[in-house]
Amino acid sequence: MDHTPEPTLRDYLDLIARRWWLVAACAATALAAALGLSLTAPRVYRGTATLVVDRAGSTLGLSADITGISQQAFVDTLAEIVKSR
Repeated sequence: MDHTPEPTLRDYLDLIARRWWLVAACAATALAAALGLSLTAPRVYRGTATLVVDRAGSTLGLSADITGISQQAFVDTLAEIVKSR
């Protein structure tokens, strides 16, 4: 019987070292394809939000004697924060 030695890890590493240009070309091609696709693909996600604050008769569960501020002052503060962004 013909017994050929099994390839070792060192044999595989030598093969990769000899063909480094092929490994680099495959990596560069994959990188270019991924970059091209990501730059030309249509944007899928678009988010919008609407915030409605009812100033009159708003009940937020806050008590002026606990927090020290009135509900109207709290709603006004929230409205200013939203406007500033």
